[in-house]
Amino acid sequence: MVPSARKSSAFCPAQLLLQLRALPQPECYLVAYSGGVDSHVLLHAMAEIQGQCSIPVQAIHIQHGLHPDAADWAKHCQGVCQTLNIPLQVVALQLQPQPGTSLEAVAREARYAACWQQALPGSMLLTAHHADDQAETVLLQLLRGAGIEGLAAMPACRTTPSGWHGRPCLNWTRQALHRYAQQHALVWIDDPSNQNTEFDRNYLRQQVMPVLQARWPAVSRTLARSASHVAAVLPLVQVQTEQDLAVCISSTGQLQVAPLQCLSTVRCQQVLRAWIRQAGHPVPSQAHLSEIKDRVIGATEDRQPEVAWKNTRLRRYRGSLWLLRRPVPAPPTAEQSFAWPADQIMFTLPAGCGTLRRIPATQGIPVRYWQEGRISVRWRYPGMRCRPAGRQGNRSFKKLCQAYGIPPWQRPYVPLVYRGDQLIAVADVCLCIQPFTDQACYQLQWSVDDSRSE
Repeated sequence: MVPSARKSSAFCPAQLLLQLRALPQPECYLVAYSGGVDSHVLLHAMAEIQGQCSIPVQAIHIQHGLHPDAADWAKHCQGVCQTLNIPLQVVALQLQPQPGTSLEAVAREARYAACWQQALPGSMLLTAHHADDQAETVLLQLLRGAGIEGLAAMPACRTTPSGWHGRPCLNWTRQALHRYAQQHALVWIDDPSNQNTEFDRNYLRQQVMPVLQARWPAVSRTLARSASHVAAVLPLVQVQTEQDLAVCISSTGQLQVAPLQCLSTVRCQQVLRAWIRQAGHPVPSQAHLSEIKDRVIGATEDRQPEVAWKNTRLRRYRGSLWLLRRPVPAPPTAEQSFAWPADQIMFTLPAGCGTLRRIPATQGIPVRYWQEGRISVRWRYPGMRCRPAGRQGNRSFKKLCQAYGIPPWQRPYVPLVYRGDQLIAVADVCLCIQPFTDQACYQLQWSVDDSRSE
């Protein structure tokens, strides 16, 4: 836990150092410096304490290019960093928001992505979020109907793939930071977009928070304290969710319906959120989660229901839940054929079909088949049949897929391996020839692209 600054304490470098020492110790601090007053205060204080914390301090300025003075703002930041003797990276972005998307959200995501691209491994990105920012975040999450994770708002520190994201100023208000800026005669940039009340956060800041503060002067600290109470409970919820997820997930990464049905609605939805997030898909709304619980998990075994949101589609097949991306590429046609060269161990298939890899094995397809130069990859055709090795009689492609549990939406993308005109393997599902054991062989491994068709 980060120690709380006392109500009466002013922002100062010594207090900031205490906050930083309570966080993980990184290889480097990377200060996100926009040129605005808050980030300038953080940068100035970091310059004051960098000799005491013995950890290198750098800064990064993201130039969004959304304002005609953006280039001048970057020069201002370079001058300030030069005066403070802090190295600065300036990264220019070319934002092109799609119609209907939030410019605010697009800019934020691009900003963080750029920061992490430039950060050294083991770095801690420092942002100047303060108690008023936290209060605004809590209100925004409440207005969006967020769950416990959203109401916990912004943590003082979170782990990222590259290091950490630290927010050491959460215990101070905007007023405290501005007072520090005035005391040290700092010169900062006022971005006019901060006054644009079309953005939700700006509307809260300009129109709502002053009204609340007039009635409840300590509203920012109070809301931030509520967020800290929720954040304290969050780890308990996460532990329970991880335990439930471990029970529900299959070895191939799908969620199994039967154990999900044994969970309460709240725990089931927590598992769904965690699974979807870990798979790299956008987390669905509460309405979509309820629909998944009722229409998909609650469906009878013979149904294959689905729920779609954003660029994701969730489907059920044989007691398991599958996540698919959309839109999806058209499947290859039966007429398409691609030669698999002998020098390519991994063969990249058309969009949506994933990759095929050859793995040395004691039995399987002879290496000499590739050396002969007659191996190709094709796709199913109407009426196609195959005799799996060790089985009696031919089977239709549909029956084969049913036997091996290949979902209907995957079947048009299943790669078929041929030697000349002889079908010898259906992906890594089965061989259509007797496996060889008396010579160097390969087994196949099919890595399936999760953007495959439905």
